[in-house]
Amino acid sequence: MRKLSYIFMILLGTVTILYLDGCSQKKTASEDHKINFKIEDNELGHTTTLNYIVTNSVSAVGDRLFLSVDDHSPSNMANKVIEFNRKTQKSKILFTTTFKRSSIQALKANKDWVVWIDSDEEGGQMNYYAMNIRTQEIESIKKNNTSETLSDTLELTDHRAVWVSHDEEKDETHIYMKDLKKKQTKKLFKLDSMKNAHLSVHHDNVLFFNKDYGKQQAYIYNLTTESLKKIPLNQHLISNGQLINDHQFVYEKSFTDSEGTINKSQLIFYDINAKQSKVIKNTNSDVGSIVIDDHNRFFVETEPKKSGYTILKEMNGSIKKVGSLNKESYFYLTFHHGLYLLNFQNAQRNNQKLTITSKLP
Repeated sequence: MRKLSYIFMILLGTVTILYLDGCSQKKTASEDHKINFKIEDNELGHTTTLNYIVTNSVSAVGDRLFLSVDDHSPSNMANKVIEFNRKTQKSKILFTTTFKRSSIQALKANKDWVVWIDSDEEGGQMNYYAMNIRTQEIESIKKNNTSETLSDTLELTDHRAVWVSHDEEKDETHIYMKDLKKKQTKKLFKLDSMKNAHLSVHHDNVLFFNKDYGKQQAYIYNLTTESLKKIPLNQHLISNGQLINDHQFVYEKSFTDSEGTINKSQLIFYDINAKQSKVIKNTNSDVGSIVIDDHNRFFVETEPKKSGYTILKEMNGSIKKVGSLNKESYFYLTFHHGLYLLNFQNAQRNNQKLTITSKLP
């Protein structure tokens, strides 16, 4: 009898533990549902609260926002693409990830198209997609296969999508372009490796770097004329190139210590017409994001995660510091079609926001 009582007590304790664990899980799930992400639209005077988190892949086109969002994603990264109407403050789901643990990224939009990358949380598997905004038809631009590595850079200019892919079997890396109207894909350029997979587009021009005779050079490919221009830089460890217009760009030059570790960087401005480069910023850390607006100003995050951008402006072939943009908390800045988007991310998951404005200092 005593033995039966002992067994009963063990079973009762086990059930109690399972019950309490279940309550704990329910509480966690309930807390996860308390997400309050705010969109503050300073142009229209609206503030909207959403129950999902907007990630860094954001694009504004007129009254529409196209967003990659974390809608209670198991990976805590983006698992859906959302269209948000700024006037009606209503949203709709355009796409849901094909991965159990996902990271939707590199979303870009213009008045006709939206493109994005759907990947697993590690970035090992990637699929590229495009959506025609008028018809809402989604098509697969490129699907990952076992013998291929896709870059996490997907650019959109007019009706063209541009990316970099490495063929493992042939050990070849190429820049590709797909004409979304004609449904045609073509190779644009053969790169030496995926180390030069970063692309920057401005209208019809694509800027990239590639190694030639042991040193890196800059190239600009015009998608309309299909012409290629080589800009001899003859440098090492250059990256993060951003086109300002069709003849000027900025890039980052890194330096290493005696052990080969990168310990400082320079931000360099290059004018193709003048064939001149100028150092415009020295930093002891990596240069973060570089955002260029319609006023020939570029915002340089020279201390990533430090809540600020240096504002520089191109004036008659020279670069001048015209101000700084600092906030009380860390934010990620982007600029799309006349609008600045400030995504404040360091708060709790239930207290983050995206601010929309056409005016900055």
